[in-house]
Amino acid sequence: MKHPWKLAGLVIVGLVVICACASGPDPTPENMASPVPASEGEAASLDFDIGALPPQKLKPGECGLFLFAPRPTPRFVFFSNATTGYAKMVIDGEPVTLSRSAAAGEVFDQNFSDTSYIAPAFGLELQVRVRPGSEAEGGTEVESGSLNLARDGGWSVVIPVAGASTCQPG
Repeated sequence: MKHPWKLAGLVIVGLVVICACASGPDPTPENMASPVPASEGEAASLDFDIGALPPQKLKPGECGLFLFAPRPTPRFVFFSNATTGYAKMVIDGEPVTLSRSAAAGEVFDQNFSDTSYIAPAFGLELQVRVRPGSEAEGGTEVESGSLNLARDGGWSVVIPVAGASTCQPG
């Protein structure tokens, strides 16, 4: 297989989507993310410590993008709700809600292949670039992509990602 972590990531996406449908808080700006402690031994990304997100829930008719970082093991690091325009990450142990500021490129499952987000209270900008892959029952595989996270002052980090998008039947 070209990317051995990709299969593991897709399996995890499936589990996240299944768990998300069963339980979890509504994805409102007030409770967009709850931090999940990073396991010991995970490397911090210099000025950024990217943590894992808990399972996320989509309401009927909503579409979401679920992205995983491959190292040290696949971790769920980014979620966006295409309907609300909000995204979630855990950065430096803090849940961060980001607002969509621009979107362009290919459209798949109400998501865009090139999307920008901001979190002014945290001094953060995020560029999400993904390459949608094949469509599958319930969504679209995201075969590759990157998160380019920048802090005020010019410090940035690029994280490779893969995952899936899906829509909750309405």
